[in-house]
Amino acid sequence: MLRAVLSITGAVLLAAFTSFEAVDSADNPLLTIRERLTTSKLQQCPSGTLGNDVSYSELRVFAGDQGEERTWRVAGCTSATDPRGWTAPSGSKLRKFRVAPPEYQRLKALLDSSSVNNLTSFMNAGPGVGDYEIEISRPSGIQRVSVVALMPEHVELRRDPTLLRLICAAKQTAAIPRPSWCPR
Repeated sequence: MLRAVLSITGAVLLAAFTSFEAVDSADNPLLTIRERLTTSKLQQCPSGTLGNDVSYSELRVFAGDQGEERTWRVAGCTSATDPRGWTAPSGSKLRKFRVAPPEYQRLKALLDSSSVNNLTSFMNAGPGVGDYEIEISRPSGIQRVSVVALMPEHVELRRDPTLLRLICAAKQTAAIPRPSWCPR
């Protein structure tokens, strides 16, 4: 009788531990890429509001075959909030997707490469195609790469296109159309 109680208790503890582990990995994506694109069309707006439309996306890929993309847009002249924030509003769109095993393996190999491990932030003073925040889960913690005004034709990115490859590989994994500036 005591053995049966201990076996049931052990099974319950194992199930609880396994559930905790699954929730933990679901809350901690392998890769997160946040993208902010600002339209070039400047509108005449009241003081304190933004004059450009800003669109955002957050792409998260989890260990295994799960991913999600959250998108939202802030119309020009409608918000006095800081456009540099990455917090999705309650009305944002969420699309969940499955990652095909070969795509996941290619992305994982890229994330584990020394070139991605050595990525640092890219800050450009000129015009660019967008801003990005990249987070990669590592055993040692989160690797963060900030990108301001990504300019794909920048001399540094022509010399080492790892940053461009990473952004484009993530988009491909999520079946998001690749920008024309993606390396072949």
